[in-house]
Amino acid sequence: MILIAPLEDTGTVFSYSRLSEASGLTVDIFTPDSLDVIGFTYDARLSIIGPLGAFKKNHLIRLGLKSSGNIATNPGVESVQTQTTDGLDIKLFKYPIGLRGAAEIETNQDFSIIDATGKADGVIAIPFLKWPLLQWLNLIRISRVIFPPILYGGYTYVYNVKDVLPSDEGDDPYHRINGGFKWNIPFTSSVDLSVDYSANYILSPNENEDNEYIDFVDTRCKIYTDKTRKIATIVGYQKGALPPEYIHVELILAGFEVTMF
Repeated sequence: MILIAPLEDTGTVFSYSRLSEASGLTVDIFTPDSLDVIGFTYDARLSIIGPLGAFKKNHLIRLGLKSSGNIATNPGVESVQTQTTDGLDIKLFKYPIGLRGAAEIETNQDFSIIDATGKADGVIAIPFLKWPLLQWLNLIRISRVIFPPILYGGYTYVYNVKDVLPSDEGDDPYHRINGGFKWNIPFTSSVDLSVDYSANYILSPNENEDNEYIDFVDTRCKIYTDKTRKIATIVGYQKGALPPEYIHVELILAGFEVTMF
């Protein structure tokens, strides 16, 4: 994921820290409305290379390691999306556009499905959508960092290393066209709203099978309980499916979020 923001704007503070995805670890712990399992969402990043001096002031390149995913105390219960993505990526951007290349491993929780992927994405920020939010924060006299929403899209090559077949052999490689929309909205001094929509158009390697469109939406409301905004109560809604297993879920969730660093 790439988040892009201008360096400065009247009445609002911007920085490259969120834009460049500096090292950090965030963990969400929640339970769905079915109350049959406890779910965990995590996002860990290790920045290897930050801004490079060869680039101009408003350019940025970053190389890093990332691990993110959703796991559950009982992966056999299909009320929580369970999947992990681990890999190495490189990002290059100049506001408001960016590029990302990545080599990643996608797995389900019990590692019965393992896909090796190569990804290339383009991203563009939508600056004008932040102005109504700016006016709202000015009206309630709150100073918050604001990032415009982003649209992204690209191509993914998928090599199936392991599947749930008795022979323990993978399927033929296939291709995905992917895209999405992300926006984190600072609503008040202690409340954030977020929308994360992702879509995958799967191009079937088998001529006898149709291509398939699969999407996933994750909306959250975060209420921070400390001034550093590292601990929050969360409520949210999820619907859809994610690679590599593509198990469809629909749930209302509640829990809390902790940002380690």
